[in-house]
Amino acid sequence: MPTLGCVFRLRRFFCKVKLRENYLITNLFTTFFKCQTKASLIVQRGCLPYETCSSGLIQETNHFAKRKKCHLIDKIFLFLEVLKKGLQFIYFSYFVSLFAVLILISFPLTMLFLLLPKKIRDYAMFSMMKAGSHILLVGSGIIPRNLFRKRTDFSKSYIIIPTHKSYIEAASLYTSIPFLFKTLGKKELEKVPLYGLIFKTVCISVDRSSLSARALSFRKIKNELGEGMSVTIFPEGTFEDQPHHQLLPFQDGCFTLAIMEQTDLLPVIYPDSCARMHPSKFTQITPGMNRAVFLPPVSVQGFQKKDLPHLKRYTQHFMQSCFDHLVSSGAGSVYDFALNYQKNNPILPH
Repeated sequence: MPTLGCVFRLRRFFCKVKLRENYLITNLFTTFFKCQTKASLIVQRGCLPYETCSSGLIQETNHFAKRKKCHLIDKIFLFLEVLKKGLQFIYFSYFVSLFAVLILISFPLTMLFLLLPKKIRDYAMFSMMKAGSHILLVGSGIIPRNLFRKRTDFSKSYIIIPTHKSYIEAASLYTSIPFLFKTLGKKELEKVPLYGLIFKTVCISVDRSSLSARALSFRKIKNELGEGMSVTIFPEGTFEDQPHHQLLPFQDGCFTLAIMEQTDLLPVIYPDSCARMHPSKFTQITPGMNRAVFLPPVSVQGFQKKDLPHLKRYTQHFMQSCFDHLVSSGAGSVYDFALNYQKNNPILPH
């Protein structure tokens, strides 16, 4: 039992403490005397109002109860986060395994198709890529959906210019474009084991190391267009590491080719690419809808080389405006929006 002098010294000390800390004082008294009744007697002698200390005890009890509840919620969220990462890893492993199986099946078929004449080989490879892309995406829960594709006249060839936001678009091209085409791709992919041979057969590789190599790729594209085949070129050339819907500056290549060959441009927007596969975090693959939004073709009939800057600037602004409208207002009205844009905004200045 503490002496009376000790009690009064404590009294003088606690009387200097601010009123907002009263509930802590009462708790200290309670601990010191092992009894709330004795602590209340000291309070009643003039140190602090009893009501303040009582309300302080209630506040302290509520405070600890809330803290306990918050800790429980934190544990629940932590468990859900760990569960999410675990499921994400399982899904990613399944996606990669399915892709590997399809490559192993496609490789011997590609070796067989190489023995066929070029035209038959191109159709056989296109059919194989189309079937494999559907199996990969649909088998992974990524459902392709093609909007306004029926409004496009596929009886003629195009230079297809899709948006480029993620690697998933390599498969999305084959689930969205219904006719035979060839894609422009990086020559470095030819060195990938097994897949390199498949890539070399279905794509036109571009070697950026020299001007002569670029010119050779350019001639190959012209030959394919001359035979009535469509060509796919990503006008942005690459994509950034973070998901967003802003288009990177367009390169000149596809527009130069369109003017030289007098071949119309067919814009296609893939708005769900980043949601299905993160641009830089490859393990972040999620199932869901994977839309391809076809826009009205951009005509280049009668254009000359001097019109290239106007064509490139118009096409970039046209596709960006349609992408912005799609994000803000949905995909249902984007085709009509695109038609109105083309009607009210001429490509060449008057």
